[in-house]
This record gives sequence, C-alpha cells and structure tokens, in this order.
Amino acid sequence: MVALLVVVALFATAGAMSPVQRPDHECGPVCFIYCPFGNVEDEYGCPLCDCLPPPEPECPPVCMMYCPFGNVEDENGCPICECQPQPECPPVCMMYCPFGNVEDENGCPICECRTPALY
Repeated sequence: MVALLVVVALFATAGAMSPVQRPDHECGPVCFIYCPFGNVEDEYGCPLCDCLPPPEPECPPVCMMYCPFGNVEDENGCPICECQPQPECPPVCMMYCPFGNVEDENGCPICECRTPALY
C-alpha cells in the first residue's frame, strides 16, 4: 500500500518536473523497423517506433520564367527551367457564360459559369 502511494505521488509531481529534472530516465525497448533517416524521438531523446521523414531536398534557384501550369520537376522534386505543358481538356458543354467558365484544378473549363465576383 505504501509503495502504491509513492508511485501515485511520483506521477502527481512528474507533470510539474521538466524533462531535465527527471533523474536517470531510461529508454524503453524500440520495435524492430528499419528507419533510413532515423527514429522519431520523445521529449527525453528516446527513440519511438516511428520513422523520421526524408529530408526536404535543397533545390537550386530556378530561372525567372513564368509557367502558367507550373515547372517540370527533376528526380528530387526540384523545379527546373522547363514549363509543364498545358493539360488536354475534355469538351465543355454548349453553354454561354458572359464571364467565362469556372476552371477545374487542371485549368480546364467546366460546365459552370463564373460570377462577376470571380471574374
């Protein structure tokens, strides 16, 4: 019973202590997964059963060229000085829109009219 009270007292005060003040923190076991970029760590620096994501590539500067459909990317995901081609759009319904058609995520017109506020 006394041991249980000591454990409860330790848990009650643990929230008020910073990780640096915790005496002799031991890391528990880690699952056996291969993480090429290392494991995620908890607030004590102990590895968790979760992998770190790959680092973001450091991309060189791109030429000052406007590409309405975005730049082509290299094998690292970095934009290069080449424009994406205009997407091939399917036919649009025969509907008159005085302010033009709304466009989808590819820049293709859809069968919906723009309102004056969107123009």
